[in-house]
Amino acid sequence: MRKTMIIIMGRENSGKFRLCRALEEQGLKRVVSYTTRPDSRGTHIVCEDEFRDMLQHGRFFQHTKTGPDNEWYYGTLLEDFEDCDCAIMDAKDFGRFMKLAEKENITVQPIYLVNQANGGSVTDVPEEVSCCRNAAIFLTDGCDKEKFSEMAEALCVNLGFFHKDEADDAGDQDAVWF
Repeated sequence: MRKTMIIIMGRENSGKFRLCRALEEQGLKRVVSYTTRPDSRGTHIVCEDEFRDMLQHGRFFQHTKTGPDNEWYYGTLLEDFEDCDCAIMDAKDFGRFMKLAEKENITVQPIYLVNQANGGSVTDVPEEVSCCRNAAIFLTDGCDKEKFSEMAEALCVNLGFFHKDEADDAGDQDAVWF
């Protein structure tokens, strides 16, 4: 049986982490990134020297530098993808991940979030994502927790992580099924 993995992408403040958390609430396991950002929630926080050492030893599948002054590193270890169902990924690494997924017999569901409240538009979706025939693009405001919960539940049902009746049995009759 092929494993399915949800890959979440989008610009800063598009709601990537919020969607990942909502998917966790549905029972999915997410890849936890490493960062040097001291106030980052839900990540492994390491010092810059430790991050650079991991980088030097080729442990990261992907890594980037971000922040207002490009002062924080973020990275994801390749081995952390093995037992997880969803991950946040930079769109520039998506093509490389697709090649790995094909080799490892993983079905990938790419999700790209566009924050309309920050002036985002569907024209912002990178070509690496928009050319993927099953890519889903969601327009968000970046912060409506209830909408992200509905989105997560619908994704789980439609991708076969659980069936609609299981979600209904859990008491959430108002989910949007698409």
